[in-house]
Amino acid sequence: MRLLSFVALLALTAPFAGCKPKDTGDTGVPDTGDTSSTDTSTTDTSTDTSTTDTSTDTGTTDTSTDTGDTGTSGPVAIPMVVSAHYEMSAQFSQSIDDPGNAGGAESVDIYTTANDAGVCGARPGTPVGECFKVVYNNDPDDNGTGPSYGGFYFVPIGEQIANGYVNDVDVPVQSGATEIAFTAWVDSGTQDIEMIGGGIGFYGGDPTYADKDDDGNLWRVSKVITLTSTPTEYTLVLANGEIAGGGTPNGYGDWVSGALAWNLGNRAPENNTEVAFYLDDIQWRVGQSDTGDTGTTDTGDTGTSGNLLANPSFESDDGGTPPRPTDWLVYPGDRTNYAIVKDGDTLYNSSDTWDDPNGTQSVKLYGLFTGTGNETPLYQEFDGSAGQNYTLTGSAYMHADDPITATDTEAYLSIKYFDGSYNFLGADDSSKVTSTSPTNTWIDLTATGTAPAATAHVQGAIEYSQCVGQTNCYTGGSVYFDDLSLVQQ
Repeated sequence: MRLLSFVALLALTAPFAGCKPKDTGDTGVPDTGDTSSTDTSTTDTSTDTSTTDTSTDTGTTDTSTDTGDTGTSGPVAIPMVVSAHYEMSAQFSQSIDDPGNAGGAESVDIYTTANDAGVCGARPGTPVGECFKVVYNNDPDDNGTGPSYGGFYFVPIGEQIANGYVNDVDVPVQSGATEIAFTAWVDSGTQDIEMIGGGIGFYGGDPTYADKDDDGNLWRVSKVITLTSTPTEYTLVLANGEIAGGGTPNGYGDWVSGALAWNLGNRAPENNTEVAFYLDDIQWRVGQSDTGDTGTTDTGDTGTSGNLLANPSFESDDGGTPPRPTDWLVYPGDRTNYAIVKDGDTLYNSSDTWDDPNGTQSVKLYGLFTGTGNETPLYQEFDGSAGQNYTLTGSAYMHADDPITATDTEAYLSIKYFDGSYNFLGADDSSKVTSTSPTNTWIDLTATGTAPAATAHVQGAIEYSQCVGQTNCYTGGSVYFDDLSLVQQ
């Protein structure tokens, strides 16, 4: 088995300077990425010269398998197998050392099926291209603080990324792809990781072959996902990208420098703890069934996105202790005052059992019972920009045997806004479920708002707030949530 080790390659100069959230006391949270902007990409009407077919390329899927040979100087056909044209190059790690170098910084070791066919085990489905096993080890001398970065970009074969961009690119890509698809998993447990498309040149200058849209704007799309031990297909929707300075990209231009990237950031465990994960079947393609990204439907010319939230009804979870709804995050990350409630479960302090009217699972939030005020959000986050309008809807339920019992405790929906450094800019909340709300019935909630100036990140959250402004307070109660939707108009 051949091991590809990247030794002391690069330190990050500008990208992701705001990945570590600033605690504002108003539920600031880690960067989870993913843009909620409307699909404005256009159909490519140029002549497709990558094959012998001289008909006009309408942006539809090429059903042939990409073998990695463009045949001419024309663009690589869609679907494009990323590993046929791109390889990993360090970008986001503070420093990369050989793991055998005693006292060195965090290390990244990359294994591929090109060098060891069995490194990924039994690959699920009928994958194309290489499978990658990535083993990341935190700095043993980190004093428990964790790294600020830790990640790699897929850049054109033979290139190296430096200062946020590459100097030359020989991989033009055919127009028409609408998503970046990949399958990913870990050996056991769960691991949050940011996945990225584009972005080379986004922060690091303006090279000739940066990731530009058809109007010359530098673009990037990203999303934080939660990997489990079950190989799962995820997608980054290209239409959900952002451009430098705000706005939505117009396609992805003629060249693609950053085909995919991963960034553990300060999501990585601390104190010399190893993270191993797998990336397989990486493609640029026309959209298919989306099982891992937003679950949204492109609404075309309506100017309104579909539901940006993945797993909006909490029908899947990570199987942890406690189980956390798939694709949802909690802040702070070590909070456990939530629960997945399944049909037939006996409810707390009651002989009644749960019956989800529209599925089989809901999520329940309750307080920390620490004696002081506390707020716990479950949320998903997306890249955003000033002036974008959002509507968050959902249903809440309070059972008569475990109701909120005091006026200082409440539950609600919240749209939160942060700038690029995670300074809290404000929130738009729904009406509140309180001690005076009806029990044993579903309550429809709606929050609407417009992103303020300097917005870079937008979160859709369900939140439980206990004992606000109080001490020696142990107010009881819990609230159930289901059927969420976040739409950007």
